Amino acid sequence: MQGLLGLLSIFDGSSYSSESLYGSSAAGGSVPLIIILAVIGGSYINSMTGRTRYLDSAVSVSSMLIGGFAAIWLAGPVRLPIDSDALTAAIIGMVGMTVTGLLLVYSYQRSNY
Repeated sequence: MQGLLGLLSIFDGSSYSSESLYGSSAAGGSVPLIIILAVIGGSYINSMTGRTRYLDSAVSVSSMLIGGFAAIWLAGPVRLPIDSDALTAAIIGMVGMTVTGLLLVYSYQRSNY
């Protein structure tokens, strides 16, 4: 039970230093927001390309998550003129998810199955 609570504590923005975990102070309590945006983006990509299998959904959502967190990590020193850290992380994450989504659509169109 303690291991499960420790695993769920990654969603609590107050229990860790976001600077050491992500490299950006913008990603502090925005992990649930990035997860929700990745699920929405992955389902949109699947509906746009006509992919309905569970494996395609898992690939789309996980690649959107990787793209969002990679963009937040790469844009660590970038500071937007916005007061909300969660909104800054969402904007930077959406840029990364957009690039990832375009790459997904391109790769899905080139595949023959």
